[in-house]
Amino acid sequence: MAVRILALAHPRWFTRLAVQGNQWFDSARLLACFDRRFDIDRYVLPYTRLLGVLVIASVAVLARRWLRH
Repeated sequence: MAVRILALAHPRWFTRLAVQGNQWFDSARLLACFDRRFDIDRYVLPYTRLLGVLVIASVAVLARRWLRH
């Protein structure tokens, strides 16, 4: 609503706002430190059966807890 009023009341200000708002923000450099690959396979693959049993057990516990009500 305020942008419409600005466009009607002050077209030059609206044009300036549109030019400023249309600038591209490059976040690649800011987020580059978080964009690291982490190889989890060497930690998970040797214990697949154990992790599978833990997942099934945790789902069973949660299902029992919530289905009890």
